[in-house]
Amino acid sequence: MRFKTKPTSIILFSLIYLLQISLNSFAEQKRIWIDYDIAFGKKIFDIDDGLALIHILKQKNFKIEGISLGFGNIKNLSYMEKITKKILKKSHRSEIPIFKGAHKREDLGIENDATYSLNKALKAGRLTIINMGRLTNLATLLTLHPEVKTNIEEVIVNAGRQLETESSVGPKKIILPDTNIDDDLPAAKIVLQYNLPITMIPTELMKDRFFTKNHRKTLKKSNAFNKWIGKQTFLWSYIWKIYFKTHGFIPFDLFMSTYLSHPQDFKCLNNIPYDLKILKNNTSSLFRKKYKKDYKEFLVASYKLPEQRLGKYCFFVKQNHLDSVIESWSK
Repeated sequence: MRFKTKPTSIILFSLIYLLQISLNSFAEQKRIWIDYDIAFGKKIFDIDDGLALIHILKQKNFKIEGISLGFGNIKNLSYMEKITKKILKKSHRSEIPIFKGAHKREDLGIENDATYSLNKALKAGRLTIINMGRLTNLATLLTLHPEVKTNIEEVIVNAGRQLETESSVGPKKIILPDTNIDDDLPAAKIVLQYNLPITMIPTELMKDRFFTKNHRKTLKKSNAFNKWIGKQTFLWSYIWKIYFKTHGFIPFDLFMSTYLSHPQDFKCLNNIPYDLKILKNNTSSLFRKKYKKDYKEFLVASYKLPEQRLGKYCFFVKQNHLDSVIESWSK
């Protein structure tokens, strides 16, 4: 005996199936918040924060709850908002909200749109924070709303070094400053008081992982959006060639995003003690005009430190990591 299925039943089953797929996809999305000091598109300024945002936008398993802005690479938050909106529009993601945060170091502890909105997002559930710039907005949030600490799943920072090692960049062996810590040390100290699950993405990991001319060529062969991205990287590559004598530049903040999307490419030390420690300031002379102190506080990780606070320190990423990432943007 053969059973006939009515067309309406087939349609109903199909709709239920598609709805289930959509719900599963949504449930699997990781809730994240981006806090940064984007200077993408500004001449002679770092462009890595823009690349980091673009990469996250290209991933389907992340749900960006909001983007907050704060002083850092530049101080013009209106420009940051403008370029962020441009990237979101080109990525067809204009629905993601943007909030202005701290304009300067002295704004620490003062509620702003960014901290107010991040507080609401945390009250709605667990959240991973990608903190690409200064820690001022996060420190203000914790100062004013300490109860939301328990919903912070992870804070990813572009900072840190191992106590036992130091990392130089390029043939000139330049030792970079820990800018995100140095530029608002009081904010960093507040954040550390809360013993958050911090993941450090330091210079050690990326010291010889450069965005090169070949990566730019890969982007130019792709769609119009990727061609636009590649065009923005040309001047910054040239600046690195002059000052660092390298064939390409380190896209620092990009590794914070790819750590989430390609965790299998990274090697990290888990449950490692971390803290601020006063050490001899060996920052290269290229940056010493700004950081003149003979000794200063560094964010360090080491199993030799007291286990007062534990985090994650990532020290290695696969050599072909950036090749895979840039190629994936064209798919």
